[in-house]
Amino acid sequence: MTAGARSAENLTLKGIDWNAGKPGAGLRLGDDVVVQVTRYRLRDRDHSRVSQKRHPGDSRVYARVLPEGSLTSGDPVRLLTEDEASSLLGVR
Repeated sequence: MTAGARSAENLTLKGIDWNAGKPGAGLRLGDDVVVQVTRYRLRDRDHSRVSQKRHPGDSRVYARVLPEGSLTSGDPVRLLTEDEASSLLGVR
């Protein structure tokens, strides 16, 4: 968790287009880790910006980790293409 994280995040990411990071989307974290976004965080009493309906692209998400691995602060993060997601996650 990075300094300034306020909603019990396991990871705080910057530079991702969260409008494209919808449930079902895959992300590669570092060299080894792949996660699949499973759903948006639905409510948070103290942090109004987690609402996807009120602030599209600025909400919190839950994700499942598919191959586990180690991450270091500053590792690259990117959204997978549809073909990559289909191959790695078995989704379209």
